[in-house]
Amino acid sequence: MSTMFRLRKQLPEINLTQSNFINEGNLPIFEQEQKSEFHYQGDGKNEINQIKYDDNKQQIFINKNCYFMGVAQEVWEFKIGGYQVLD
Repeated sequence: MSTMFRLRKQLPEINLTQSNFINEGNLPIFEQEQKSEFHYQGDGKNEINQIKYDDNKQQIFINKNCYFMGVAQEVWEFKIGGYQVLD
């Protein structure tokens, strides 16, 4: 069974507000040993002003005070249909 077929079959079962599907890194770009957890950090408004990735700290900044940490470079660079998903 192809990865896309399995993911499409799982899609109706995923409730992003209650599921650990995303938080556990259950994406096709992860190998079994490479699970990740993403954490949101920051003070201030949760407005997206500029998206910037720091590959040394593995953080995605959405403004000068707020960021997501624990984002592997492979996740940041992941593309679908030629478009970088997180950029």
